[in-house]
Amino acid sequence: AAQMVFQAGVPITMVGLDVTNTAVLTSVENEQIKTYGKVGEMFYALFQHYRGGSLKSGLKMHDVCAIAYLLQPEMFKTQLTHAEIQLEGPAAGAVIADLKMNYHTTKNVSVCLEIDVEKFRQWTLKELQKNQ
Repeated sequence: AAQMVFQAGVPITMVGLDVTNTAVLTSVENEQIKTYGKVGEMFYALFQHYRGGSLKSGLKMHDVCAIAYLLQPEMFKTQLTHAEIQLEGPAAGAVIADLKMNYHTTKNVSVCLEIDVEKFRQWTLKELQKNQ
């Protein structure tokens, strides 16, 4: 299904795990979130059971990165390139991006290469604090 989307000819931006794994809320941010009224308390309680890390070691904010890209794309460094989904073999399901465009002539996806982690943390805190 993902390969069909990549071949559909519609604008696509991919934020991969290599980027979202760096978007971590540390224990400092988590303690701050806890002080944001009922919304902060709710998020803090949810984060206690979050699978992307721990309150002490930090939490990887995979899904929040997708929202951040939509609302604050300037936090991300991106590159337009060709990417496709490997359909067979031991890498089946993996995204293969031709970042140097050595093997393809058409570009079908904007790939996020990195995120400004400090801006991401500050943006996340600001957004959560708005809802106190």
